[in-house]
Amino acid sequence: MKKLVNIALAAALASIIGGCAKTKVATPQAIVPLYATIDSVADMDSVQVRRFMETDSAELRAMFEVLGCDSLSYDEVMAWSNSLPVSIFTPAVDSVYPTLAPLEQSLGSILANAETDSLHLPSRTYVAVVWGKRYPIIFNGENMLIALNHYLGSEYDGYEHWPAYARLDKTPERLPYDIAEALVGNEYPYQGGDAPTVLSRMIYEGVLAYAKMQLVPESDITQALGYNEQQLDWLDEHRSRQSAVRYLGDYRRASCITRAQYIAHLHIHTGACRPLHRIPDFAESAPQRLSAVAARNAQAGVLQFQRHTERVGL
Repeated sequence: MKKLVNIALAAALASIIGGCAKTKVATPQAIVPLYATIDSVADMDSVQVRRFMETDSAELRAMFEVLGCDSLSYDEVMAWSNSLPVSIFTPAVDSVYPTLAPLEQSLGSILANAETDSLHLPSRTYVAVVWGKRYPIIFNGENMLIALNHYLGSEYDGYEHWPAYARLDKTPERLPYDIAEALVGNEYPYQGGDAPTVLSRMIYEGVLAYAKMQLVPESDITQALGYNEQQLDWLDEHRSRQSAVRYLGDYRRASCITRAQYIAHLHIHTGACRPLHRIPDFAESAPQRLSAVAARNAQAGVLQFQRHTERVGL
């Protein structure tokens, strides 16, 4: 099973690389500005509100289900339009996203590039929302709900309570990469089989990161991996030396977790690994989710895989 998982992931990445020509001009993909319409409900009469509820009923139901409302009613729509998240986040979103046209163009390019690379992504309705939930992107049925208030810029006052590493991801520039990751990850989730390993998960994360670089137009590796320039320099310096593992003994003496737990956390999870701060010369520079190192080596490895299959006639 482990071998099968690795082969399947390598084949998927080979498919993506095979269609390396990017789509220069793509049709923009419409995004329903649900947050804006909800914000304008206060200026509507009851007839207009009910017409809005009929027109965008599927998108409204999808959002309200995520918010924990089992039914869609006039009173619920009115209450949400006057809620704190709507009143706080909508003006901020309007200032950062005066139009959704650039995002719709990026989304159209992502979908076009996926089609060019024979990467199957089902047809969806894309909906822009604001809410107080911690999740920036959620799928509900055929709807992809994108919470724009999660991408207002790392210096946005509302993110002050977030850790520094999390604020780095809260930018408009990062949004297309998160959309691409969500689309691919939802359609091609990690499948470790009966005995998942850290290695198979690392390969999957590397494939996912490389897919983002291929799908997002004019992609930037720092955005695709979720790192800044300093963290990327750290990866380039340490990826062949396995410096993280060299510090394993010191780390385990400073904490109470097993070797397997340590390696899994270090290579897979986002965010700071707090006990690492007890390790000299390592804590300040080590970036999150080291599994993304796989993406730095993915293209060369799969090109070798392709050459081998060509030689043996596969």
